[in-house]
Amino acid sequence: MQTRNGDLFYTANAGLDWQKINQIRSARPTPTEVKFITPQVGWIPLDVGAGPISGGLMLTKDGGRNFTIVGRDEEMSSNREVDFISEQQGWVIATAPNQGDYIMRTGDGGQTWTQVYPKPRPTKDISFIDCQYGFGLGQLSNSGALLYTSDGGSTWKDIYSFSDRFRPSKLSFVNRDMGWVIGTSINSEKSVILKTTDAGNHWIPLDIDIPPLPYFASYFRFFDPNNGIIVANHFNVYRSQDGGRSWQVSTQELSIVAFISLGHGYRNPTDLLGFSAGGGFTCPGNRRKEKGEITNIDVIKKSVSKTTG
Repeated sequence: MQTRNGDLFYTANAGLDWQKINQIRSARPTPTEVKFITPQVGWIPLDVGAGPISGGLMLTKDGGRNFTIVGRDEEMSSNREVDFISEQQGWVIATAPNQGDYIMRTGDGGQTWTQVYPKPRPTKDISFIDCQYGFGLGQLSNSGALLYTSDGGSTWKDIYSFSDRFRPSKLSFVNRDMGWVIGTSINSEKSVILKTTDAGNHWIPLDIDIPPLPYFASYFRFFDPNNGIIVANHFNVYRSQDGGRSWQVSTQELSIVAFISLGHGYRNPTDLLGFSAGGGFTCPGNRRKEKGEITNIDVIKKSVSKTTG
């Protein structure tokens, strides 16, 4: 296939002769290769390039004369190489913007996909209940994934996806069952807060009256089932006393990174980072030595802090 002009050719004699059977649009998302498992069934992965557009794979079941798009969502945004061993079983190498490559596997012909390498881990935000149990947002293959760990973050399990209707940016849990996420609606771009009371299996949207802010929210945390705080763009501090159903705003020029409690917070990121490096927190039996980029800091006690990475 010549991806520059989008012409798709077919050969029935090992490449001695070729017949043009279709012309495929070659603008972004760009076709990157062709994989056929039978003379009739084949796939073409799509690379979105700089985005922001949808990718996925093109699937044909009539020898390339007609194609449909499968896997077109955030989970399958940009794909380079695809390999199938049957009409149902296949793999694809995909790329997450600014995060790297990962491998996805399908068992239903490309309709749904599961990340198999690297193992899932949070890429956006984390909220730990104690030294063992915690929740995380986002992974390489799905920026809207909700993850769960029961071993202090050594392994993570994908338990829910918001991607079909909601773009989450931060989360906060107060126990193993009750938690909140903040983000924007895909359809309206309106700020939305969702709440769960069954460990993330089901989520209920709360009616809130705040301007669009999740991509500028520097802090989001509930301290108990009723009291929560949002710090937006380091200027507006929103407080809730009814579990997130209503919020009051106070405007002041702050550079708040984290709160120790409802009444005490840090203004200086440098001081907080220094404090975190000195305190750290280790769990019995989970003495992890891996180092990585700090993506979120949340001080929960004066002598206890946690980092992602």
